[in-house]
Amino acid sequence: MGLDFSTTVEAGDFVAFFSGEFGAEDAQQKGYGKITEVIEEKTKTKISYELVSYDEVLAAMDIYNKSQLTQAQLNSIDEQLIVSTIENQVIESGFAQEAGMYLATLAVETDEVKDLLGESELTIKDCMVRMVLTRIL
Repeated sequence: MGLDFSTTVEAGDFVAFFSGEFGAEDAQQKGYGKITEVIEEKTKTKISYELVSYDEVLAAMDIYNKSQLTQAQLNSIDEQLIVSTIENQVIESGFAQEAGMYLATLAVETDEVKDLLGESELTIKDCMVRMVLTRIL
C-alpha cells in the first residue's frame, strides 16, 4: 500500500478491516471505517471511526468509469453544463485563488517582471493581485 513511518491519518480518511494478511489470496474483507477523530498520545495514536459501506468508500475516492461512450451519449452531453460545473467547483473550492496567488508569487520573483516594473526588491506583498477566470474552451 505504500505506507511507512511518515504516513499520517486524519479525520475523513478511511480504514479497511481484513482477516488474514492484507494482500494474501485468503484474506477476507470484513468492513470499512471512516475516521472521525485522531488523538496523538506520546507513542500511541488513538483513531475513532464509524462503520461505512464499500460504496461510501468508492464515492469518496471519486472512482470513474473508463468505458467508451457511444456517439449517441457524446451527442447528448451538455458541454456548457459540464464546463460551468467545473468552473464553479474550481472557484468554490478555493483552488483558483490558491493557484493564482502561487503563480503570481512566482512571477514577481522573476528578473523579467522586476525589470519590467523597475522594482528590484519587488515581492508579492507589494502587489495587488486580481483574479479573472477565463474559459479555455
